[in-house]
Amino acid sequence: MVVLVTKEGYIKRIPLRQYRTYRRRVQGRSALSTYEDDWPIATKIASTHSYTMWIMNNGAVYWMRTYRVPQAGFGAKGKPLSLFFKTREEEHVVDALVFDPEADAEKFLVIGTRKGLVKKVKFADVLRGRKGTPVIILKEGDSVSDAVLVSDEDVVMAKEDGRAARLRLKDITARSRRAGAVKGTTGASVVSLVPVGPRTILFTITQQGYGKRFDPNQEEDGRKQLHPLGRGSRGVVVQKVTGRTGKLVKLLACEEEEAQMVVLTEGGVSARIDVSGVPEYRRDSQGVRIMTVSEGDAVVDASLVPQEEE
Repeated sequence: MVVLVTKEGYIKRIPLRQYRTYRRRVQGRSALSTYEDDWPIATKIASTHSYTMWIMNNGAVYWMRTYRVPQAGFGAKGKPLSLFFKTREEEHVVDALVFDPEADAEKFLVIGTRKGLVKKVKFADVLRGRKGTPVIILKEGDSVSDAVLVSDEDVVMAKEDGRAARLRLKDITARSRRAGAVKGTTGASVVSLVPVGPRTILFTITQQGYGKRFDPNQEEDGRKQLHPLGRGSRGVVVQKVTGRTGKLVKLLACEEEEAQMVVLTEGGVSARIDVSGVPEYRRDSQGVRIMTVSEGDAVVDASLVPQEEE
């Protein structure tokens, strides 16, 4: 299933088999109706047996079984999250997580903020809390940008200017739900948070549909292309950002068996792309056009999916 969510919290799911698979440079098709004050912000791949967690800008989290997310067609907007939870007027969805409460109970939830702060909390503690309770204390003017579940992998914080900082998980101290965060990176706004292991391949995607793949662990001049840095660094370039490419929207991490990418634009256009057609380039290169984006539109999110997942 492909789970879609808009800025105003409208959610729905579409069977993945309804997406035609393309190589690259595809135009895509409309995946949901959009309005001037609302647009899609996230897409996730899930099974009906899994759970989906909604991450809010203020650090609050809500979760439910994925089969409860209303199934709808490509043109439908979906149902508001407020029909399922008592959400606050000032909060809105920034991302979603798919999880299994038993298999993921021993993992950590790592949360990144727009201003480069990062927090690690035991996921079991999050699930024991009340739905709608913030899991991070934010400073004034800051908001949550992304969240990821990890076991012992490194974490990469990617920023809209194309730079990213790789942090060792052990360098991020586990904290309670009510605690604040620590400095992760500095500079531009953080847009993505991904785990990186020894076999991870990274993919980039920009506002105008440009991107590439690269191996963060490939040795270059005696060290990894994307090597671990101390907390608070500016990071290194993982995507060359220009007026032609637009800002970096998403950094995606996958293992070898994952083979397809679902890309979503602000105008509601979505495409399922075979990542075997996405070429490998150096970490600091521009890459190629993965998806053709219409004038006035822009990519807002992307997810990777195993080829056999439906």
